[in-house]
Amino acid sequence: MDNMIIINVMIDTLNISIDRSGIDENIDLIGEIGARIEIDPYNSNELKVEGKLGNLKVVITGMEIRIYGSIAKYLKGDNLETLSLEELKMAIEKLEGKLGIPVRKGRVTRVDMAGTFQMKEKPLLYLKKLGWLEGFTRGTFSPDSLYYTRGREKVIQLCFYDKGKETGGKDLEVPPGNLLRYECRFFYKGIRWLFKRNLTVDEILDEKVFNVFISRWHGFYTSIFKLGTNYLDVDFNSLKSASDWGALCLRQMNTQVDVLKALKDAFSCRKERRAGDVSLNNRLKTFTLKMLERGKRFTKPDDLIEELNSLVESCYGER
Repeated sequence: MDNMIIINVMIDTLNISIDRSGIDENIDLIGEIGARIEIDPYNSNELKVEGKLGNLKVVITGMEIRIYGSIAKYLKGDNLETLSLEELKMAIEKLEGKLGIPVRKGRVTRVDMAGTFQMKEKPLLYLKKLGWLEGFTRGTFSPDSLYYTRGREKVIQLCFYDKGKETGGKDLEVPPGNLLRYECRFFYKGIRWLFKRNLTVDEILDEKVFNVFISRWHGFYTSIFKLGTNYLDVDFNSLKSASDWGALCLRQMNTQVDVLKALKDAFSCRKERRAGDVSLNNRLKTFTLKMLERGKRFTKPDDLIEELNSLVESCYGER
């Protein structure tokens, strides 16, 4: 089966907070809005109502209404189809109609951009080819997933996982083949880092703002160091100097060890502090980045990475 894009990059999860000041003061939030959702009695009381509206979790207090979950699933029943910007607007209008409040005035507290690809091989094989990403902590929570997290409080998080396995037990009609999902999750602090301010739901429906998220989804992926084979395979005729060989070796080492993190740790744990240490550390970091970039020219392409790169680029180009 040929590989293809199953879902073009789209907004999936959209968490929203609507402040009391943005809602008609005559509306009793807990009483009136609470009556419009399926209330969870175990997590509700006279000060807070919690429940469901479709797949979305809704929390209501006297000061705000918070909405959590996949806006794609809310409109379409699942997140296995592309949710266009126009359909996103339809989903917000549907949500406003059901709750009877101006959701567009709400503050966005989380946005997940997602794309799903049908691969030639098992998704796990591609995850093993994704290396380090500067500024992020790389980790796995399960054998079929890979995470990159920025900040202890999850400012931004990238997630790659086997979508077929994730949906396998949910009685959904899943497209055949090997499905690889790539999500870029922007939490509240990540949104503020990106735009230098809070973002409203109305603003995210604007194509220019929408495209900023897509560009970051694409940019973070391209910044990940891709891992080649364990064997140092090189075309000798491509090498012009000893430094070319050094750049290739450094890049290959980076597939096994995060060399920039190693440099950072060595600087932080140095036994004695010398006058020129900061300047030397900056020069070494700059040199390392240049050599890693230079080493790309001598690394033979990996078929799996070339396949995934092509799909991400196609998905980004069709936005």
